[in-house]
Amino acid sequence: MNTEDFLKNWRTKENKTIEGLIDYINSVKSVASDYVLEKQNSHEIGFNAFTLASDIYYRENYHSDILKEILDPQGCHREGNVFLFQFIDCINDNLIDSEKRIHKSDYVTAEVIRELHRIDILIKSTSSRHCIIIENKLNNAGDMQRQIPRYYKAMLEDGYIVDKIIYIPLDKDKRPNEEDWTQEEKKELENKISIMLACDDKKLDLVYSWLMMCQKNAKYINTASVLRQYIELLENLAESLNMNKIMEEFYRTICDDEENRKTVKSISEMYQGLMLYRAQRLKAYFEREGFYPFSSVWIWHNYDCVLEKFNFEEHHITLDIFCEEDGYFLKLWSRNDRCDLEKLFPNFELLKNDFIREDDNKWIKRGYGFNQEKEVITKATEIIKFMCNFKNKTE
Repeated sequence: MNTEDFLKNWRTKENKTIEGLIDYINSVKSVASDYVLEKQNSHEIGFNAFTLASDIYYRENYHSDILKEILDPQGCHREGNVFLFQFIDCINDNLIDSEKRIHKSDYVTAEVIRELHRIDILIKSTSSRHCIIIENKLNNAGDMQRQIPRYYKAMLEDGYIVDKIIYIPLDKDKRPNEEDWTQEEKKELENKISIMLACDDKKLDLVYSWLMMCQKNAKYINTASVLRQYIELLENLAESLNMNKIMEEFYRTICDDEENRKTVKSISEMYQGLMLYRAQRLKAYFEREGFYPFSSVWIWHNYDCVLEKFNFEEHHITLDIFCEEDGYFLKLWSRNDRCDLEKLFPNFELLKNDFIREDDNKWIKRGYGFNQEKEVITKATEIIKFMCNFKNKTE
């Protein structure tokens, strides 16, 4: 094979590789978009009493105990029925049929009980004979056999009117399992069940529809603080679940496809090398176009293009151009003595207008995006020109 044929074959393979990368990137764009959005909305739970005190905060019973205590008018929060009535209000606010509203007057003397007839949380009033059944699925456990119909029937046999059955999943896609229900049960329970998600600001949920309102209306600072920390716990659990679902979707795209795995590996390796590549591009530009009066240009730690040592008197003025993962920033400083550049260059308006002084007299210019290489070069060139003119005037 001659050289011309070799290069032709090589370019063909290279183009196919690039086409394969592009095709795969396009196929997982929606997954990547979901990942970015989830990362943007996520936050560290930090100093939180619930996670510090226990490592079982993911368990169903743990949350049932907490929710029971918040709902209970006799709870140690000492807020009376404020939180219970707020719970009823948020349910009513999300009802389409106003005739199905729960009357708070039926729950003035309510008690909140755990595990009666194995019901997670039961709100009932002995005087009015009304009740609300709460099925907690914050650990996303599956339903037991005919679970909800059994609970419903048990309370009817006890002589209660079941106003609502509140089903609380962590996963927004989870619904009660109706496969073993009779047609009569499905019809009877259809308007009794309300899905109350753990965390969803667009639907009926624990955090935004109820707990945040409880926090707002709490009289005692300790109560409000506990509610805030519990809200953060639920938000963190929901975020973790959503991230796991996104990762599962991504995993499925590469699990049984060797080519996709190779593509992902290639993309990862190339992306990791982009900071060095961008720094090399800057270095090549200034080597080609000039960087005088700086004495050298080199790359530090694979992401910093350094224009070093414009020597003025005993000072060594240096310009760093940092190529970070998501953008660029510039740092101008006197490398050996951290002298005050504003005093050294009193007419350097660029410093005053564009840069911010940080510790040790380092002047920083941030805010350049990933695709703003030209703007970075323009700003660095302005500095080079100023230094060059300054040197010429002082010689």
